[in-house]
Amino acid sequence: MRIRVKVELLGDFRDYVGNKKVVEVEVEAGSKIIEVLEKASKKLVERVVEAARKDAFEGGSVIILKGGTGSTIDASVNDGDTISILPTISGG
Repeated sequence: MRIRVKVELLGDFRDYVGNKKVVEVEVEAGSKIIEVLEKASKKLVERVVEAARKDAFEGGSVIILKGGTGSTIDASVNDGDTISILPTISGG
């Protein structure tokens, strides 16, 4: 069974999907966030995985939300979910 998931992108993550704020993708039921991102754009998933592996002190973290709640790239998605990907903001 196929399901539809929205991916909301903020900051430079939009660059990987033609500067769109929201992308809707169709994936198999039981898919994980990483698979949703890969379906949206291979370059996007590479960038998110790279950013997720770094902490804020290394200059590149990412915030992943599923339905407005903190999540990880390994979390499963459901039909109608919204995944938000945003860069970590830092300052001094």
